[in-house]
Amino acid sequence: MLRHGTTIHVFEIELFEVNLAVSPVAPETTFTLSGDVKPITIKTDNVAIRTTKIVLSEQNRCTIPYEQFYRSEQGLVELLSLTQPNDALDEVKSEYHDTGKKFSYVFTPNGEKTFSMKLRIYNGFGEGQRTWHNHMNANARYKLFRFILNLQGYRDAGYQMSQGPDMFYHPQNIMDHTLCTNRVGETPLPYLPTTEPWLRTWEIPNVRGGVVDLVWDVKKLA
Repeated sequence: MLRHGTTIHVFEIELFEVNLAVSPVAPETTFTLSGDVKPITIKTDNVAIRTTKIVLSEQNRCTIPYEQFYRSEQGLVELLSLTQPNDALDEVKSEYHDTGKKFSYVFTPNGEKTFSMKLRIYNGFGEGQRTWHNHMNANARYKLFRFILNLQGYRDAGYQMSQGPDMFYHPQNIMDHTLCTNRVGETPLPYLPTTEPWLRTWEIPNVRGGVVDLVWDVKKLA
């Protein structure tokens, strides 16, 4: 737990929601980032929009900064919007400007209840990379975790689902990311009832730390 003096800080969060929409683009499409990032060019066959929403509980009394970040090892990250100003340190913002690999959103509870971050991700979910995982803040209590995966762009482009999508929750905060790939024998979490297999929603109540892990794959129809 985070301590400041003799005070223990725990964020009380009503809702943590991630909406991830991944779509194919023509193979080897070239994009150039600009704006908050120095001009960087990347070739990719996939682009994603990722929106993260954090709603603080009325019972939250923690007023220290909360950090939410996203890193793309193989691709680039582009900020689209924030609901509140970013309190990240200048050197952290500079890393994003220089590399486009990681964007950190730091906000300080100040009476506002809802904080949202919207990113565009280039080449984050190509072949062999169609996974997502999030290390949940161990100093937060999440009343509800919700994840929405939208792969309808692949459906419309003539793909079929070849694996999953499957979501897993590891209650322990596994820092070795390779452990998330060892899912043999694990039972996937159920998703909410749907008639659209390319649009799935999962909900996990009462999350305290741990890792949420998601995997899927698609292939082009012949």
